[in-house]
Amino acid sequence: MTEAPSDSTRKASDLAATIGRVTALAERLGRRREAVLDPSTLHHASGVPVGVIGALLRGESAGEKDIQLRFLQRLELLHRTHLKANGRKYSQVEIATETGISRQQISALFNNERKPTMVHCSQIERFFRRPAGWLQSDDTDALHSALLQVEKSLLETLATAEDPSPSSESSIFETLGVERIALRAALLSSDRDRQKVVSWLDELLQEEKGGSAQQDNR
Repeated sequence: MTEAPSDSTRKASDLAATIGRVTALAERLGRRREAVLDPSTLHHASGVPVGVIGALLRGESAGEKDIQLRFLQRLELLHRTHLKANGRKYSQVEIATETGISRQQISALFNNERKPTMVHCSQIERFFRRPAGWLQSDDTDALHSALLQVEKSLLETLATAEDPSPSSESSIFETLGVERIALRAALLSSDRDRQKVVSWLDELLQEEKGGSAQQDNR
């Protein structure tokens, strides 16, 4: 009986696969891997420390295991980088007012004097316009989520490019424009919508085959 892979092994495999896809898309668009997978940019998007990002991109095991410390690292990053229109940081009083969390609790969270609840995290994430789970998610998961957004952006660029750079393995599918359809389908938000595209292509191919057969019989 084959033993199921551990959760950490699965996460590492998923991350490696996404890194591979992002790298391939970057090459296709003529962009340098270092620019697309810039640790500093990914740090601000994911909240994961730059050093940890570098290690994870190299396929090494890394990341902060303590969920409390991850929360504190990312809270400090948000406070330092998400500024007001005048370029100043939000005060703890302002954060408390906007999130609905008491001033005492905000102060305790910033000073690592209490553990955050899910409600605390949700309210702070909403205030700083971060996705759900951003403050406490595992470092590998956080980086993976950021890379999926990078992949989506690259796919959108490739799908809308007037003259995308050809891949090293050109095929008839590219000539027929099927590749562009596939790229656009990848941007759809649900499996149901993607399945509609697949069904439409199947119907189109059947019609094409039927037309070819009729010409051969003439």
